[in-house]
Amino acid sequence: MPKPLNFSIPLSDTFAYPAYRLFVCAIGIAFVIAISLVMAEPSRDWRVPELADAAGASRSGLQRMFKEFQKESIHEFLQRTRLDQARQLLCDERLAVKEVSARLSFSSEFYFSRFFRKRTGMSPRQFRESIKD
Repeated sequence: MPKPLNFSIPLSDTFAYPAYRLFVCAIGIAFVIAISLVMAEPSRDWRVPELADAAGASRSGLQRMFKEFQKESIHEFLQRTRLDQARQLLCDERLAVKEVSARLSFSSEFYFSRFFRKRTGMSPRQFRESIKD
C-alpha cells in the first residue's frame, strides 16, 4: 500500500516552489489547503464540514480527494493527526493527562483516555510507562 502524502511545508511557503505549484494544480488546491489547516492546528477539534468549508470544497469532494490521495477518510486523517499530537504531548511528563486532553480539545479526560486506548491498545498512563523503558 502506498505511503500517505505528508505536507509539512506551511501553506504560505508552498507557492515559492514551481514544482509544488504544478503538484497542487494536479491534486487540487482544496486538498492541500485542508491538509495545511489541520497541520497548522493539529490539536484543534476539526469537524469535516468545517474543514471542507474552510478549504473551499464540498464535503463529498474533499472526502473523495482524501480517499484518492491520502488513502484514508478525512475523519481517519483527523483522528490519526490528533493521536500523533497526543503521543507527542504525553512524552512530556510535566503535563498531566488531564492537561493533555484539554490541549487537544477533548471534552473530558475520560473521553480522551477512551479515544487513546481504542487506537493504541493502552491507556495514556500505560503509554507513558512504555516509553520510559
